Amino acid sequence: MKNKFRLLLWLIYLLGLLFLFLFSGNKYAWMAEIDPSVSLDSIQDNSDNNMFAFLILCALIGVQVLVFVLEKGMRKVIPALIALITVLVYALLN
Repeated sequence: MKNKFRLLLWLIYLLGLLFLFLFSGNKYAWMAEIDPSVSLDSIQDNSDNNMFAFLILCALIGVQVLVFVLEKGMRKVIPALIALITVLVYALLN
């Protein structure tokens, strides 16, 4: 795979990972940290951040699948491991 295209795919992946960090998790978690008597389940959150974070996850996995298909030899292991790490990060954030 050409180096410029590989670099572009990595930049897309890193930008997507940044978005995943920004849009994952509960945006009201700070309230429970300040006052432990506040339950996060009692706060109604009508935002679609979880759906958006899932779509970002799907895009990141898609980028890694594309890298996996385009790579040759033992370099195919790297995108597979990165996709697994991405899923684990998503699971920990949500």
